[in-house]
Amino acid sequence: MYQMLNEMAGRKAVDLLHITMPSNYQALLGRFLWERHRIPYILDYTDPWVPESDQGAQFPSKAWASYKLADILEPVAAAHASGLAGITEKYFAGVLRRNPQLHDVPRAAFQMGCSKFDHEKARQLRIPVRRLEKSSPLQQIVYAGALLPKAIEPMRCFLRALATINSSGLKDHPIRFICLGTGSSRDDPSSHQILPIARSVGAEEWVREYPERHPYLEVLATLAAADGGVILGSTEPHYSPSKLFEALLAGRPVLAVLHRQSEAAAILKNSGGGIALTFDSILDKERLTEDCVRLFQSWPTPCAPPIKWESLAQHDIAVIAEKVAAFYDEVIAYHERENS
Repeated sequence: MYQMLNEMAGRKAVDLLHITMPSNYQALLGRFLWERHRIPYILDYTDPWVPESDQGAQFPSKAWASYKLADILEPVAAAHASGLAGITEKYFAGVLRRNPQLHDVPRAAFQMGCSKFDHEKARQLRIPVRRLEKSSPLQQIVYAGALLPKAIEPMRCFLRALATINSSGLKDHPIRFICLGTGSSRDDPSSHQILPIARSVGAEEWVREYPERHPYLEVLATLAAADGGVILGSTEPHYSPSKLFEALLAGRPVLAVLHRQSEAAAILKNSGGGIALTFDSILDKERLTEDCVRLFQSWPTPCAPPIKWESLAQHDIAVIAEKVAAFYDEVIAYHERENS
């Protein structure tokens, strides 16, 4: 990647480098190109690089080494950044705290955005849905995407509540929880992460996990064919899962379990597309489990909720693209002022 960028920079073919993270180590490309060609670069944190805690990683594990490298390399990569971006401002708040010289650089926070076009295309192409049972008496709800380390305990509470409600209050129409692309390896169909948790809390009977990554349009088609979509947040307040937009645009009720400070909770509430249970960083597991049981007791909704589309207008990809383009102009202008 560096060789290609260096060659392009030598031809004056690069005005600005926008680096999305992760993958985190490619952030160093910005520093390398700045040192050699003085090209401005943006570090865009779709996830923080340096975690707020080491999450209990033990020496000499891969996780421990990853955290130590993050502490060492992020200051190197960020030293001459001309712009910072992230899903919300919380995603790069720690970068500013650790690198005070960046306080004057342009910054922008924007969700990844949403578009009805993708869902319309999935319907037009009649993408097959492999993971749902047709004409099933079960209520099938779908969670699609990675399971973050700090989302494991909220997931455990959710699954414990699922086992409770299915064994007591919903015997005639139990809920089945379908998980897509949740494995520890993107290509390994045996890299289950949710099934072992379900087994430990007695919910295994009601869970189907397909760990390998699934094609994007197939995920959208599955969400649209399901009885509902599930969004699970993490105990980190900055985390705002962009998968919420795909679930909302599927037109099915959304069940969300999110940190109280997550922007996604406000987005869901304002859209009217589902229900959000919230929790704090210090998780009250018993209370969250009880809240999830009550959530399941009010399920299913008789029809898809009427979504307030105007509340999502600011997150439309056309609006996001315009915001990003204006941010690029601001970053380039800042770079030119600082290096004139």
